[in-house]
Amino acid sequence: HAQFLIKSVIAKIADLRDEHAFSLIYTDVINFCQQHHIDLSSAPRQRRIKKVSSRFKDVFITSAIGQRDNLNNEDSYRTNLFYPIIDAVLIELNDRFSIHNIEILISISALCPDSENFLESESLKPFALEMKADFCSLCNEIEVLKSMLKDTNLENIVDLYHQVLPLKQAFPTIMSLIIIAMTIPISSTTCERTFSKMKLIKTTTRNTMSDKRLNDLCVLAVERDFAIDFEQLMNDFADLHKNGRILLK
Repeated sequence: HAQFLIKSVIAKIADLRDEHAFSLIYTDVINFCQQHHIDLSSAPRQRRIKKVSSRFKDVFITSAIGQRDNLNNEDSYRTNLFYPIIDAVLIELNDRFSIHNIEILISISALCPDSENFLESESLKPFALEMKADFCSLCNEIEVLKSMLKDTNLENIVDLYHQVLPLKQAFPTIMSLIIIAMTIPISSTTCERTFSKMKLIKTTTRNTMSDKRLNDLCVLAVERDFAIDFEQLMNDFADLHKNGRILLK
């Protein structure tokens, strides 16, 4: 379903790259500007007009020579703003949701309990091959795991992770794929937010911490949705540091 949705979105955006579609949008923009007293009549600033050299007067030219025609406001917005934005969006969507990437995303969905292909070896094959996992071992682990989960009510991939975690040594291939699927960011914004948090945590005045401490602090800063039992946390800290001067329990 996601594959058809993505293709429909790309086709819909591609249909917008049309003079008629732009005219409808431009009409809405004009109405909006009139309601808010915004002047659109001023022509865009023109660069110095480049004329064709006299030596090209009677010559058939097949390459660009730097000459530009003066455009009115609507033509200028269409060719210099609207079309470039549509083209940039289409390039990004086609690059991010290529046939190969969509195949991997569909394969990852086979790890979700609500999927029709949940734990189907052939459905997981593209994802396993992409991650260079042993597909034969994966098939053997799936046969055992499916029988174990037959009477288990799983709602999402996190529930699957918690079920497999105690037996991770028996299901190393499936466990690695589950972890990778859970850590793949939905968008680049997730990665950017993580690096922004890292810059706030590890500053120039506090840059001598170990990698483990930095990782733990980043988890606390980024994964704020985790419910932390502070009472249990203090009890664990008190048990580890029994010679502390402050009594925590």
